Amino acid sequence: MTGEPPAGAARTLADLEVGQCARVEALDGPSVIVQRLLEMGITKGAEVSVVRFAPLGDPMEVKVRGYLLSLRRADARAIRIGI
Repeated sequence: MTGEPPAGAARTLADLEVGQCARVEALDGPSVIVQRLLEMGITKGAEVSVVRFAPLGDPMEVKVRGYLLSLRRADARAIRIGI
């Protein structure tokens, strides 16, 4: 759905497909977005998996810390991941 990021670019949660899992490496972006993500439990080292996308591709639903969370793709781009 999203394809691969350009060579040398950091992978983000928005780059994953349904069923893929990753670990959060860092949060990048405006402090307001980073703070909100932290409050939702998306912290460094947390494992996240993509459950599904809305019919038009936004928002996406992810599983983190045992619960389901809907995120806008713009917010998911602030979450750097490592597979």
